[in-house]
This record gives sequence, C-alpha cells and structure tokens, in this order.
Amino acid sequence: MSSDAATTAADSSVEANIEAAARPDAALGGGCTTAGDSTDAVAPTQSLVKVRDLLIHASLTGRPLVDGVSFDVAPGEAVGIVGESGSGKSLTLRAVMGLLPEGVTLANPESAITIAPLPAAAAGVSRGAGVTTLPAPPEQGETAAQQIGGVARESVRPGASAPSRAPRLAMIFQDPVSSLDPLSGVVRQVAEVLRYNRHLRRREARAQAADLLVSLGLPESLRAADRYPGQLSGGQCQRVGIAIALATNPNILLCDEPTTALDVTVQLQILDLLADLRDRLGLTMLFVTHNLGVAARLCSRLIVMQHGHIVEAGPTEQVLRHPQDEYTRRLVSAVLPIPDAGEVATDMRAQLTDGARNTGNTGNTGNTETEA
Repeated sequence: MSSDAATTAADSSVEANIEAAARPDAALGGGCTTAGDSTDAVAPTQSLVKVRDLLIHASLTGRPLVDGVSFDVAPGEAVGIVGESGSGKSLTLRAVMGLLPEGVTLANPESAITIAPLPAAAAGVSRGAGVTTLPAPPEQGETAAQQIGGVARESVRPGASAPSRAPRLAMIFQDPVSSLDPLSGVVRQVAEVLRYNRHLRRREARAQAADLLVSLGLPESLRAADRYPGQLSGGQCQRVGIAIALATNPNILLCDEPTTALDVTVQLQILDLLADLRDRLGLTMLFVTHNLGVAARLCSRLIVMQHGHIVEAGPTEQVLRHPQDEYTRRLVSAVLPIPDAGEVATDMRAQLTDGARNTGNTGNTGNTETEA
C-alpha cells in the first residue's frame, strides 16, 4: 500500500471511530471548554454526581495531586476522564468512590463531592433483557448514597423511611486478576457480595451469582462447578469483576481503566459489554482511561486532565474533532487509527500468496538442480 493510500486509510479509520463515538444525546452546540472557562458550560442541566473544587494532596509533602477539579455527571450519562499517567484521573475517580489510597489526603471532603438522589425517571428505569436482573437490596434507612467497596456507609437516620432512590456506587478496577481473591472460586466471590447486600441464604446467593456470571458471557459450567481466577482468562476475570459490581445493584458505575490489562480483541468485547449494560440498565458511568479511542467508544462527554487540572472538557465529538488545548491536540494526534477489517484481510491474503509463490519458486529451483 502506498504512503498516500495509507494516509487516506488512516484518516478514514479515525473518521469512522469518531462517527461511532458520537452519541445522539451529545450536546454539540455547547462546544468545548478549556481550563480558563467556567465548568458550567459543560455541566448537564440535572446532575447526579457533582464534583466541586476537588483538592487532593500528598499527606507527607503537601504536594497537590488533584487541584481544583470540578465537573458534573447527569443521570444515565457516560463521562470519560482521559489523560496521561500521573494526571490525577484515577485519584479523582477514587475520591468519588471514597477509596483513596494511603498517603494522600482529600482536603475538602465535606464540599468536594455530592451524590444527589436519583430522579424518579432514573429510579424506575427498565432493566431490559439479556442480563440477569437481581432484586433490589433491602434498605434500612435514609442515606444520601450507598458506596460499595470497603467504604464506610453514611449513617442512617433513626426512624427514617426507606429511600427507593438512593444511588449506589460500584467500581470496576484496572487489573481484573489481582482485584479478585486467588484462593476463592469466582461464583463464591460474587455470591458473597450478594449475601452481604441482599441478605440471601447461601444456596440462593450462589444460584443468583451463577446466573449473573453466565448472563455476562461466562461458561454455563459455572452452575455446576466453580473455578478459581487463575483458571480463567483476563477477559473472563474482568467479566467477574463486572458481575461483582452489578451484584450491588448500582446506579453509578465507576471504571478505572478496566481494559488496560487486556489484549485488543478482549478490550473490544468488554467495551461492548459495558455499553450494553449502560443502555440496558440505565447506568450512570464515570470512565477513566489514558486511551482516547476507548473513551470515544463509550462516553458522550470527555474531561481531559493534565498535572491534576482539567485542561479541556466537552462533548466527545467536539473534543476529538476540534480540540482547543495544546495538550488535547497532542493526545488526539497520538491516537493510532484502527485498521479496517477488510484491509487487514486483504493484506493477509497478499502475504500468504507471496509466501506460497516464493515457496513454490524455491521448490522448483531445487528440483531443477537435482535433475541437472
């Protein structure tokens, strides 16, 4: 393929990826905002997650790691946070979840993060078909939010009525293997989450766990015999991680680079699964990644971070097509185009044909020399 043809094909691939990334609910008229603009320019009219002037610093040195980050996420929206390693995107996500690592401090915990009650429409969203729907966990009192994953839940006001619309948060982690217990079967791990959140009997929790895992693409044999994480592939382990998150019946799903440790083919499968879950279950998603192509496939809005600051934010298509900040332009220019499947097949056929022809010529030469 000539250099001009390769350039044209690359441009076409990028265009195709951007077209696939554009969602009909993206408010393209608002354009992008940069670090000097007001965050209200890209804030949705109704916010489920509100982050205001988030300040995270190193506990020992006081060095700011996340400085003045503000954004909103609407119910049912998928927002991507992108940037290079060390930009503060994962710390921002973990602050929303309440799972900051040791050695860092959230300077303004009372005002930085607000999780609003779900609107009635979002609370009653249809769960769709194809993914096992689990009954909602019993509520024991009124809370602003129920965070899952080792976070202390907010105190319940005595005598308060049970809230049917309190949002619940769950998180999918980057490494699907190390985030699971290697000494426990995957069905058992999902069942433990179900028992804790829904107060089920052991047998009932195990049956529901197996149903959930199978509905997410794991083998039917799990219904009869459990497997350890070491017996599964990376993609299967990530599906287990997704099942554990869904077992909490979340309204808000936080994803910390869930496809980074997977090969390209499995990445695509996991992204398609997450997109399907978002649409079927009406999930609100906050998705962290350093890969613009991954974020473009799943998210309607992008937030670009560098050195702990937001440098640009806006609808996905606007950020990709018309980046305003120099750092964002460099990120976009660094995205490698995904080759078209037809082009890959054509190139493979050409290579096989050339190889067969060369082998045939070598064989004929050898026969001629022998006869001579």
